[in-house]
Amino acid sequence: MTSITIPNSVTSIGQEAFAYCNGLTSIYACSVSPIILNESWIFNGVPTNTCILHVPIGSKTDYQKATQWKDFINIIEGTTALQTEIANEFGVSVKRDKVLINNLLLGEVVQVFTIDGKKVFSEKTEKLSIEIQLPTNKMYIVKIGTKSAKIIF
Repeated sequence: MTSITIPNSVTSIGQEAFAYCNGLTSIYACSVSPIILNESWIFNGVPTNTCILHVPIGSKTDYQKATQWKDFINIIEGTTALQTEIANEFGVSVKRDKVLINNLLLGEVVQVFTIDGKKVFSEKTEKLSIEIQLPTNKMYIVKIGTKSAKIIF
């Protein structure tokens, strides 16, 4: 396992949940407030000096102070969490205020919805990659064909 996403619906993490996951290169913590980690050894063996902890905008300072979270040397604020299936298959990434999608099939429909279901983008692809500019500090659902992923700016 090289990457994990901890959704904001998670309220606790059990003892040694990620212990000895020494292949982790990135953790996406989606909760604005760090999960209180009362159990010991949750990240035991995780390379906290090289693994990047991605946190929501405005929460970096809280993670830097929180027990066990503060052990991560590289905490990056404002990056995204993507479901790995769609991210890997389509090369979905985020740069500043743009969603970049690669490896598309011609004629494939790409749609973006707000988390409450409002469609903010829809296009039938005419090329193999696309850039979509979106407002930041929001959550979106990207749908490509029958697959979808949640993006958190």
